[in-house]
Amino acid sequence: MDYMKEIEHEYLLETGSDFSFLSNHGIFKTEISSLMLLYDNCNYDIEKSILYFLGGDYLNKNEIYNSIHLYLKEFYAFYENKIFGNMDRIDFIKKSAHIYMDNYSGNPNIVSQKLDPLY
Repeated sequence: MDYMKEIEHEYLLETGSDFSFLSNHGIFKTEISSLMLLYDNCNYDIEKSILYFLGGDYLNKNEIYNSIHLYLKEFYAFYENKIFGNMDRIDFIKKSAHIYMDNYSGNPNIVSQKLDPLY
């Protein structure tokens, strides 16, 4: 099983939902790793993270805000309450970091940055 399937399965077991709310809106499921990064970058503010994710600075998909907002909020509630800061769930974070690096490391904006290896 690959990391993407593993974290989606873990989310499904915890919440009864999968990440199809992303693909149903034309967003790659691998963006789940970006959502976690944006949460950190938006000072742990769920609404600010959602606005940034959907807005012109990132996906530029403001038109789907109303149809995906609830799903993103549910994911962030799961992340905030079950994953974030929970050392027992560090594997979820590590797998997500690998997904992010595997899918976005070819991006010229990322390649130009010095990246530390994942531990």
